[in-house]
Amino acid sequence: MSTAYPPPVLDANGNVAQKAELTRAYETNAREAAELQLPLAAARLAKLLNDALQ
Repeated sequence: MSTAYPPPVLDANGNVAQKAELTRAYETNAREAAELQLPLAAARLAKLLNDALQ
């Protein structure tokens, strides 16, 4: 099972908190969000490189 952070996860007081587990729904939503953001990131990178190399 995947976790959001490597152990140990500490709370605001420095105490070890319960391990954060990612659900299938979280993974699905994160994947869909990444797929939407990828073309935008590619366009930004292309513009940055084009501007830098001119």
